[in-house]
Amino acid sequence: MLFLKNTPINHILSIHEMIESIEDALKEIALGRGFDLPRRRIHHPNKMIFGLLPGSVRGAMGAYLQTDLDRRIHRETVILYSVESGAPLILFQDCAINENRTAAAGAIGAKHLARANASRAALFGSAGRDQIRLPFDVFAGLYPTGDFNAHVEPVAGGALILINAGLMDLLFTVLKANLAASGGPKDPPPLRDRQTTMVLAEAFNAYIYGQGSIAAWPLPRLDSDREQILGFVLRAGELFVLGHELGHIVRGHVRLCLDAADGDIGVYTLEAEGSLEAGVRVLPAISMVRRALG
Repeated sequence: MLFLKNTPINHILSIHEMIESIEDALKEIALGRGFDLPRRRIHHPNKMIFGLLPGSVRGAMGAYLQTDLDRRIHRETVILYSVESGAPLILFQDCAINENRTAAAGAIGAKHLARANASRAALFGSAGRDQIRLPFDVFAGLYPTGDFNAHVEPVAGGALILINAGLMDLLFTVLKANLAASGGPKDPPPLRDRQTTMVLAEAFNAYIYGQGSIAAWPLPRLDSDREQILGFVLRAGELFVLGHELGHIVRGHVRLCLDAADGDIGVYTLEAEGSLEAGVRVLPAISMVRRALG
C-alpha cells in the first residue's frame, strides 16, 4: 500500500490532470459504471464534524474522510481499495485534496457552461477562504414586505437585509408541489397533475395579488428523500437572495453615510445600475451570507 502524508496532491498531479481525472470519473458515474454516494456527517457536541464521502470508479473504491472544527482544526484522509482483491491501495493524509478537487470540479463546470468568448470568472462558495469584507455590519431577517422580494435598509451602525416572507413561502410551496408531483411506477407521486396545477395557481395568486395573505392548500407530507431535496434547494434559494443583496454592498452599490446635521441619521443610497453585477458577484462571500443567517 502506498502511504502519503503532508504531500500536497498538486505536487503529484497537475491541475490539468486533476480536471481530466474528475471529468472521467463523472462520465463513468453518468454511464452507471461509477458510484458517488451523498456526503454523511456526524456533529459532535463539541462542534467537531466528521464527514464521509464514499465512492467507486474503475478499479478502486474508497472514501474521503474529514474532521473539522470551525476550520481551526481540519484533517482529511483518503483511502482507496482494490475492487478485485479488496486490499488497500493508497492512503492519503492531509494532502490538500479538498481544495484541489473543488477547484478541478469548478473548472469542469466552467469548461462546459461558459460561453466560448467568456473572459471573466466569478468565484462562488469560497467559504472562509475569501478575502472580501463588508464595509459595515449587516443583519438579515424575514418580513412580510409585500411589494419587494428583498431590500437593504439602514439601521443603527449598519444595514438590514429584508427578505419578503411571501417570497420564501412561494419558493417552498412551488418546490414542494413539484416534488410531490414527481415520481414513477415504483415511487408514485403524492399529487396528481390537476392537484399540482391548482396548488401552484393558488400559491402564485397569493404572492402576486394577495401579498401572501392567501394561504396555499396544505400539501401531503413528503418522504425523506424528497424532503432532503426540498430543504437543500430552499436553503440555496435563501442563500441566493441574501447573496444578491450582499453583492450590492460588496460592489459599492449600497452606501451608508452620516447626515451633516445629525450624526445618528443613516442615509441609504443604492445605485440604479448594478443589479446584474451584484448577481454575478452574488456569492464570492458565501461565508458572509452564512454569518448573516446566524
